[in-house]
Amino acid sequence: MLIGRTVGHARFGDGVIVRIEGRQMTVRFEIGERRFVYPDALSGYLTVREPDADSEVSCLLSASRRAREALESQRRLERKYLSDRGIVISGYRQRQEDDEDGFDPDL
Repeated sequence: MLIGRTVGHARFGDGVIVRIEGRQMTVRFEIGERRFVYPDALSGYLTVREPDADSEVSCLLSASRRAREALESQRRLERKYLSDRGIVISGYRQRQEDDEDGFDPDL
């Protein structure tokens, strides 16, 4: 459990993790509370000052990375599925029929 652990920040100095809710972590510094993306902030912005928490932080970051990779893989599959069917993606339409006719819209 990271709540109550001391963390360091380059600009704000040392602080204490006071709350973790979903993907948001609140740290209390001398200047006040600041919110960070949890657990991603622990890989760059914040450093846990207590060495016995290293393995917990490592596990959290690994799990977060695997979840992001799985989500991105799912999104790539969905984009490919939609693109293969000529469905609008991000405001652009794949024009399979134009490609088949050899039409180049840039010419």
